[in-house]
Amino acid sequence: MQTKSSCRPPRGTTYLTIGQDLFSIQQYVNEQFNSSLHSGSMSPMSSFFPSAVMAYTDLSSLRGLEKPTDYGSGIEYADGVIQNLFSGYDVGLQIGLWLSGADGCDKINQGKMDGQIQKLVRYLEGSPASKIFLALEFDNPSFGYSSNPGGYALAYRSIVDACRAELSIERRKKVYFVWHSWGAPTSHGAELDDFYPGDDYVDWVGVSIFQQLYPWAKPWDGSLSDVDSVMNFASQHEKPIMIAESTPFGGIDLNTSNTRLFRLEDPWDRWFRPVLDLIDRYDVSMWCYINCAWDQQPMWHGVGFGETRLSTSAKVMRKWKELVLDGGSDNWRDDMQHGARRKFLTVGSLGDCAGTDETSDQLSRDIVAVDSLFGSSEDATAIKASYSFQHMTESTKRIGAGVILAGGAMCIFGALLSLLWCRRAAAAHHSCRETKNNSRKVRFVDDVAVSEKTPIVQGREQQRNEIWLLVGG
Repeated sequence: MQTKSSCRPPRGTTYLTIGQDLFSIQQYVNEQFNSSLHSGSMSPMSSFFPSAVMAYTDLSSLRGLEKPTDYGSGIEYADGVIQNLFSGYDVGLQIGLWLSGADGCDKINQGKMDGQIQKLVRYLEGSPASKIFLALEFDNPSFGYSSNPGGYALAYRSIVDACRAELSIERRKKVYFVWHSWGAPTSHGAELDDFYPGDDYVDWVGVSIFQQLYPWAKPWDGSLSDVDSVMNFASQHEKPIMIAESTPFGGIDLNTSNTRLFRLEDPWDRWFRPVLDLIDRYDVSMWCYINCAWDQQPMWHGVGFGETRLSTSAKVMRKWKELVLDGGSDNWRDDMQHGARRKFLTVGSLGDCAGTDETSDQLSRDIVAVDSLFGSSEDATAIKASYSFQHMTESTKRIGAGVILAGGAMCIFGALLSLLWCRRAAAAHHSCRETKNNSRKVRFVDDVAVSEKTPIVQGREQQRNEIWLLVGG
């Protein structure tokens, strides 16, 4: 049983995170702002700040966190991104932590990395990020994790145990541990369960998405079914899902015989639309997009990632604005009732996530219960709308007295509808339970039940060679 919120956003919403190096993140914000100005918008630049940013490091060196470093893949500088690009704003941090493969896990389990783990803990304690998501990838076949999945799971638990033992109480509430899959077939007969450290150690489940969505992807590159397996695993364990790293492999402007053969010349239809479909299907809680000119970075030049900066395609920029930045309306509580588009959450959205997870989880489970009882009837629509509003009012009642008064009226209305719900459920031979909500008793229905971008030169060069072989270079 977890003792803290997992920071899962409300149903139908997703944190938007951008990576992966300082200047790529800056370029994303600048180009989105520039585009908005040309369209006549008066929105401030800060309206394009993401909810969180990405950074990569390795346990052996921990470079790129407190000081800038360049592995040939752009400036990695976690604190610099937060303090220089988003100073004074509530922005989170997703850290991809490389464990140096199976050999690195052995060193962790032998106690040889205890000093580095303590340095990591000290960094997490003092980081300027509002929330930190520490992602530990486990199944990239290039680094031998599959030869000893139990060793990875033990190393993962060792890092989590050290963080929980050494971090202050307040900081522990702000650090989340992500079990991160490469999203491709494992080797040596290993299964996902073999790598799993246990529910008590995993706050989020992450997966990489690169070329798996292409119908021409080679089996060893992974496929949509591999991504589905990870997301289903997360759902079965009731964990929030994170697309922990993603970019359209081959570039936004990819133009090959395969794109023509499968009639996927359109960059949005080829990659972005399938990703958004996955996000909706699994109610993905965070999407981390890598906005990068890969071929301009020495480490990745010629590997095959291509150009994935959104601003290089007018259509992608237009669709991004329409479906990501402008998805839904300001009143997204009403949108939930009318089936509006998903809401992508940006700067400031992570600041108040602690304590909302229980509410959003209960909301999701009870909405499923409504569907099972009433189907798509008008009663179900009305109940879900008022019930969603009631829960969201509870989570935002601190905003001000005026909001509390207005929300109180809606909560009373929601309580009456919830009582009607229970009466109808009882008539249908379903049990009800009482829960106490803000000192009022309300009745609710019972629960119904690709590449690895390693930030260390040796690992990256090894991966570069592996990818070069896969793409036929």
